[in-house]
Amino acid sequence: MLQKRVLPITLVLLGLGLACHPGTDLTLEQSGLANDPSRLRVVAANLSSGSGQDYDGGHGARILQGLGPDVVLIQEFNYGNNSATDLRTFVDQTFGTEFAYFREGGSENIPNGVISRYPIIDAGEWADSQVPDRDFAWARIDIPGSTHLFAISVHLKSASASTQNAEANALVNLIRSNVPAGDYIVIGGDLNTTGRTSSAVRTLAQVVSTSGPYPADQSGNGNTNANRSRPYDWVLPSSALAARRIPVVTGSRTHTNGLVVDTRVYNPLSDLSPARSTDSSASGMQHMAVVMDFDLGQVSAPDAGFPDTGVVVDAGFPDAGFPDAGFPDTGVVVDAGFPPVGDAVFINEILANEPGSDSAGEFVEVVNGGASSVDISGWQLSDAASVRHTFAANTVLAAGEAIVVFGGASAIPGDLGNAVAASSGALGLSNGGDTVTLANGAGTVDGFSYTSALSGTDGVSMNRNPDADPSGAFVLHTSLGASSSPGRRADGSAFGGGGGTPTPPLVFINEVLANEPGSVVAGEFVELVNLGGAVDLGGYRLQDGAAVRHVFASGTILGTNQGIVVYGGASAIPGGFTAVAASTGGLGLSNSGDTVTLDDGSAVVDSVSYTSALAGSDGVSMNRNPDVTPGASMSLHTALGGNSSPGTRANGGAF
Repeated sequence: MLQKRVLPITLVLLGLGLACHPGTDLTLEQSGLANDPSRLRVVAANLSSGSGQDYDGGHGARILQGLGPDVVLIQEFNYGNNSATDLRTFVDQTFGTEFAYFREGGSENIPNGVISRYPIIDAGEWADSQVPDRDFAWARIDIPGSTHLFAISVHLKSASASTQNAEANALVNLIRSNVPAGDYIVIGGDLNTTGRTSSAVRTLAQVVSTSGPYPADQSGNGNTNANRSRPYDWVLPSSALAARRIPVVTGSRTHTNGLVVDTRVYNPLSDLSPARSTDSSASGMQHMAVVMDFDLGQVSAPDAGFPDTGVVVDAGFPDAGFPDAGFPDTGVVVDAGFPPVGDAVFINEILANEPGSDSAGEFVEVVNGGASSVDISGWQLSDAASVRHTFAANTVLAAGEAIVVFGGASAIPGDLGNAVAASSGALGLSNGGDTVTLANGAGTVDGFSYTSALSGTDGVSMNRNPDADPSGAFVLHTSLGASSSPGRRADGSAFGGGGGTPTPPLVFINEVLANEPGSVVAGEFVELVNLGGAVDLGGYRLQDGAAVRHVFASGTILGTNQGIVVYGGASAIPGGFTAVAASTGGLGLSNSGDTVTLDDGSAVVDSVSYTSALAGSDGVSMNRNPDVTPGASMSLHTALGGNSSPGTRANGGAF
């Protein structure tokens, strides 16, 4: 394992040239805060420009200044000659003299750093063995309230997915070994990832929430590299912090899911003064900033009677195992028993110390907490020594169900139909401590390292608490009731229909046609899709930037994996799929740019903003890309084939 490497910290605060070292509690008066201290704004910023990968040109500095952040996870942190005086000048001029900072030391030429409005009470760097020119920079921050923030600035290697996954695995282990229990965690920076479901992202999902909805610019584009084609940059909060997500407000604009800052498209740019429209296109500009806000005052909704998963909900509906789950984030927490995206399949229970001495009784219970089946064929369970089980072909784990891998077939209870024996003939889990890992072909899906404290008693397993919650800590099963519960919930009830929670709806806008064929405005349409449980859309409203355009009638049921299309007028509705005409007589979508919003009568469910680039051609719609992926960017339908596909998938298939 990579060892924690703590360096002396140069933190110059309030212009006093005060040096501090790890363990020093900096209790500095915070003066002149621009924002309510209950709001925590975190920004990931690889915003260097020019040929020297530095901030000397002022482009990145102006963007950061306009955002008014509280914590910045900064990459390529170079300014002037990188002396303490020059770096202090950069921080003072960009953020204010009350800000503290940590920049990794050594000879790294594109170092990471953390800049904070609040006192940094400890900081350092962890070695990244995959790159020679930067490490992982971290800082423990005394944010308002009783919980500290452990912030980690990262810049993964721009290479193969396997290299990035190796860095992510190392980072997960370092976090588990070094972050104090109870701290909020946020990882931020340039992951160089080409997609939302890369192996590195799935690995990091063990310690932070990697689920959507994702920050985006005003056009709905969440990509952050220079040409806006890939999601390189991330802000990744731990589940406890993710539960406090709130919309990002910049001047006159509210960004429900957070913000990707591209000064070329942001309007009105006066919201981000002194940023200039040319800053994001400056020569050598690396990426776009990513912004998330959190409410440190209180979580905005009470529990709903289910075990608390810490899942951030999109307008009252949790992310339930779909990639890029994309509903506007209201900051509401719903305790619905479903894990965040990235944790759809996870390890829920482990028995390392079998009853008696028959090691066939060891087991590992795997649960699918998502809303759709997962084919786990070829997935592998390992301990610290070797792969112990490979799931057979055609092994499909249904939504809400569990499968148990026992050390040997002789120990599988006769009434347990959802169990298999380890393909290697044994699990080999050590009673003195071991690591259990679940992986697929792309990398680690879930893993847990335990000590003898959880494996010291014959026949007593370790189990997530809350049960069936991927963010829950492992505890002795006896604290939840019986000694163990292989294949069943901790209270003895069945997974799935026998003891599960009904799948919540996942309704989102999938396709919009603003520029109708010819001049028949009745041909405008908005397509909605539901990937979750059935929902009565009665009272749900569709509106554009000007007015409410349609209110769904009571009893309008949208089932699982079904779509419904709202047309501007009945005369344009073709046969063959479920469609209705706008109740107001028209949709009124502007070809020059507009915002389409779906709400349930009290809260926003989903929203799409577009410009003329997506509405400039007669009869060509805009569609999620990938298709039927909530939270994915909207693209011209022609990029997926054909001009439009109302009521069907982009390829013409059924939902």
